[in-house]
Amino acid sequence: MRIIVAVLVAFLCGMQAQASDLVDRLERANYLVGKNRLDEAISEYKAVLAIQPQNGLACLQLGLLYAVQQKYPEAVEYLEKALVLKPDSRLAYYHLGLVYFEQNQYEKAIVYFNKLISIERRHYKAHYNLGLIYGQLRQYAKAVDAFKQCIAINPSYVKAYVGLGGAYYRDGKKLEALRQVKKLRSIGESAMADNLANWINAKETRK
Repeated sequence: MRIIVAVLVAFLCGMQAQASDLVDRLERANYLVGKNRLDEAISEYKAVLAIQPQNGLACLQLGLLYAVQQKYPEAVEYLEKALVLKPDSRLAYYHLGLVYFEQNQYEKAIVYFNKLISIERRHYKAHYNLGLIYGQLRQYAKAVDAFKQCIAINPSYVKAYVGLGGAYYRDGKKLEALRQVKKLRSIGESAMADNLANWINAKETRK
């Protein structure tokens, strides 16, 4: 009986030490991210996964760090793992969309942004990025709808007005595009209004 108790105590002590090491490594990794020491942070998060392979936070953080470093295959690997562990992770869906967008893999990006919207309908940045993607695909009517959705959710997100103006113009609706210039001026965004107006004028000059 004493042997069993001794073994159990040793096992529990080992578990406690492992848990303590896990917490320490997560705290250090977070600290290193704050100091922009990303490679060191990556090493710490990987050490966390060596202790606890099912740690969704470490997988998510690794995916985000690799995305920042533009190491996209690694970013996808860990963000996908994060989704397996937490299928409703908004951050994982959003950044997978961004990673694929950055690589011009537009159809995959659309899938992830739409999955995110199915979880959080009011994620205005997902709508905004869909607008940009549809613009790249020359699906301007869809781009217009996406930018309008973004503005409906967050009217102060001024980049969406610029995107909407560009999409309207490319869709042959110059007057609607110019209305976005006026809208930007009305909300005090003169510099962005000027940029959009200059872009429209440049396009008109080339006709």
